[in-house]
This record gives sequence, structure tokens and C-alpha cells, in this order.
Amino acid sequence: MKMSSEELQKLLDLAPSFIGQPIKVVESISRGRNTGKHDRHFATRSYFSFTVENVVATFSGAQLCFMGVAAQYGVSLDSVVSFKASGSELEIVEHFEQQTERQTHITAS
Repeated sequence: MKMSSEELQKLLDLAPSFIGQPIKVVESISRGRNTGKHDRHFATRSYFSFTVENVVATFSGAQLCFMGVAAQYGVSLDSVVSFKASGSELEIVEHFEQQTERQTHITAS
């Protein structure tokens, strides 16, 4: 179930707070969402760090992009089903197709 436009707006309002900060991105993509939760046994995992220079939301492709010199990370706004924010941490969950789920944890240091 996709998030409401009000919840998406909260995410868009929060994202610029990461500008100027070094962040660590931990991404897990699971092919086994049918159990009702993220299945790490059927997942690939990536992590990297960079300093956020800008945050933009694009209409073309409906993406939220955290942009830096060393890297860029995009979130599909059409696919976001939930997000949680706590202090300097942000967790975003996206659903793609019928089985694929991406969990992203962004932590500012």
C-alpha cells in the first residue's frame, strides 16, 4: 500500500535536513516480500557514504535524490510504502513489482 500524499510531503520536508552532512546509506533489496516482512535471506545489501550537497525531488521519474560529489542516491516516490525518522536516522521502504522490497537506512554522522 502506497503512502498518502500527506506522508510523502513529510518525507520531502525532512530530506533537506541532510544537506551538508556526511551520511551512510545502507540498502537491502529483498526478493522475498511474500512473508509479510523484509527477508534478509533473499536480499542483497550495499552500503556507502558521502556528503549530501543537495536534495531534489524530480517530477520526471518521481524521485527523491540525495546528491553529492562522490555519490547520488535516489528513492522512487511512487514506490514508497513507509518511512520512519528518528534524530539523524531515516528508514525508507519501497515496494517494486510483487515480490521486491528495498529498505534504505540513511544515517547522518
